Amino acid sequence: MISCRFIYRFASGGSSDSLNQVYDVHVVPKVGETISFINNEGDDTEVEIKEIVHCINTHDRTHEIFVYYGDRQ
Repeated sequence: MISCRFIYRFASGGSSDSLNQVYDVHVVPKVGETISFINNEGDDTEVEIKEIVHCINTHDRTHEIFVYYGDRQ
C-alpha cells in the first residue's frame, strides 16, 4: 500500500486542513482521474485530481505523495 496525503485545494489556491487526510491506496491516482470519497454521513462525493506532488528525501529514504483535488482551476 502507498500512503498519500489527499489535500482539498480551493480555486483561490488555499487548502483546507479539515479536508487534509492520509489514506493508504493501491495505486497513486493520476491528474484528471475522478475518485470517490465517502464522508461521515455516508454520502459519496466524486472529485477530480488536480495535481500530484511526489517528494523524495534521498538522505533518509522517505517519500511523501500529495494528491490535490477540489475546485481549483
